[in-house]
Amino acid sequence: MQPTTKIVITVVVAVLIVLISFGTLFSGSAINSFNPSTSSTNSPKGTAILLPSPYESFVDSFNPFSSTVYPNGIQSLFYEPLFQIDPINGTTLPWLATSYSWHDNNLELNMTLRKNVEFSNGEPFNSSDVVFTFDLMKKYPALDTYSLWSVLKNVTSNGPYNVTFTFKEPDTPSFYYIAGLTLIVPKSIWQNVSNPVTYTNPNPIGTGPFILTKVTSNEIELSANPHYWQPGEPHLAHIIYYSYTSNTAADLALEEGQVDWAGLFIPDLNSLYVAKDPSHYGYYFGYETPVSLYVNNMRWPLNQSFFRLAMSLSINRTKIYKEGEYGYETPALGASIMITQAPNWLNSTNLHALENITQYNVTLAKQILSKHGYTWNSKGLLVAPNGTLVPAMTIMTPAGWTDWDADISIESQEFAQIGLRVSVVTPVYSTLYNDLETGNYWIIQYSNTQWGPNPYYGYYGEYYDGGHVTPIGRAATTDFERFNSSTDGFAHDLSAFSKTSNVNEQKQLVNNMTSILIKTIPTISVVNAAIWYEWNNKTIQGFPTSSNNYWIGAPWQVPAMEVVALHLYSTQVTVAKHVSTPGYIYYIIGAVIAIVVIAAAVVGIVVSRRKHGGLK
Repeated sequence: MQPTTKIVITVVVAVLIVLISFGTLFSGSAINSFNPSTSSTNSPKGTAILLPSPYESFVDSFNPFSSTVYPNGIQSLFYEPLFQIDPINGTTLPWLATSYSWHDNNLELNMTLRKNVEFSNGEPFNSSDVVFTFDLMKKYPALDTYSLWSVLKNVTSNGPYNVTFTFKEPDTPSFYYIAGLTLIVPKSIWQNVSNPVTYTNPNPIGTGPFILTKVTSNEIELSANPHYWQPGEPHLAHIIYYSYTSNTAADLALEEGQVDWAGLFIPDLNSLYVAKDPSHYGYYFGYETPVSLYVNNMRWPLNQSFFRLAMSLSINRTKIYKEGEYGYETPALGASIMITQAPNWLNSTNLHALENITQYNVTLAKQILSKHGYTWNSKGLLVAPNGTLVPAMTIMTPAGWTDWDADISIESQEFAQIGLRVSVVTPVYSTLYNDLETGNYWIIQYSNTQWGPNPYYGYYGEYYDGGHVTPIGRAATTDFERFNSSTDGFAHDLSAFSKTSNVNEQKQLVNNMTSILIKTIPTISVVNAAIWYEWNNKTIQGFPTSSNNYWIGAPWQVPAMEVVALHLYSTQVTVAKHVSTPGYIYYIIGAVIAIVVIAAAVVGIVVSRRKHGGLK
């Protein structure tokens, strides 16, 4: 074989090797290479995209004591409570603590802590962290969101895995706030924070299942915590949050399948979302305390319970549910009790009575008004017993809350059926809330934000006046409708509830209070407030559904959303995460190298032939 031929063969082989190498090496890694750290079936894999609600941009601020951490719920993936408590039904799971017990007539709460738990930096968790967390809230009252130190006397450790909470007086409902809502921080880190109130906490270290790995203005990435204490958890390798500049952009991302877990309000969700992929797109709304009409109990004629009953009977809640609430928020029972809690807490007498006061019955409403001396003029307007027209009123809800805006429009028309003149007003939220606090209103549609694992929390937040009714013009923190909670012993029963840990006694007290609310109707329940929650299970599964409603599904619910996050798993083969250079770039590089090799070979041939007598 001639030397020239050998050179040509060598060149061809070299070029083929180069092209095959680039085609295999670079194409393979960009498409289906496995990440060694996640290739095991026991290792976390997959990425879930979360969208609790729209955010224009993110900052690296993750202080677990702050109520303004965004995106909502993210702190639940870094920090954990002593117990996980489902606020809808009260299901309680041992978490950083394994058990608890009440002692000394409910003046002491003892908890046993879980052993072999580490923070995400590898430091051990023990009772000193729990005591420190609560003492920090005592030292800095701004951190004490739930006013725990108004009822706590002290918090002490009894060895590394036992903590005792001592109370000034019995307050058993505070268990939910102490055990279920307080996130425990590591003493070793937070004892060195000069001002924990303003501290942004850009590098969160907790016992939770995820750690922070990336923060930009439009993306936050979390990765599985290698020190997490629950064996085999989390199943997911990553969780990512993206920012969206508007509700429209966020809604579109969900509708186009770009999000796995969301907590958005979208009108006509069935056609805009579910219908696009019924096998994988879904939603399931749990319900919190009802959306209610706060009727000012200090303004005549709304200060009369029979008048409020007539108003309640004139409302077609089914129409509001279907037209104002797009079929999402079902008709409420009444007495502002959560529909999910009523069957377990109320007796049949109260359940039946609640149905009676929320039925749609205009005829009965008019009969009640007539019985109390009201009449109607020739125009159908309601006339008081003294012969004067019942004053014109306003009904308000925040501007831009489209479903509630639609609700109050319907309600205004329905109040006209009993002769009331009620005009719709939709101020900005800050104005409305100021009017609600100060009592400067007739009727406001609103939802009590204080709710918890049993009816006590909603009853306290909506009806307890602190021993006196706040006068109009002064700001109230609860009891916005100005109900006199001493009526028929309501406040007494509320207090008695807080002093016992006996569930049967508590149920009797709840029924006592409910019967008082049925009789007095301080607020008018309209529909059950939905807990917005949607999923896309194409690649991520394990979400709560109507057939497996194991936990509250909202991705913004702190700290309960962690339980759902730990149920989620990927159904796809894990692909290495990368920021890849487009594959064609590698082919170009390969071609360039091949050309260089060929050119070098040609030069070699020319030189060789010259040595052997020139070109032929």
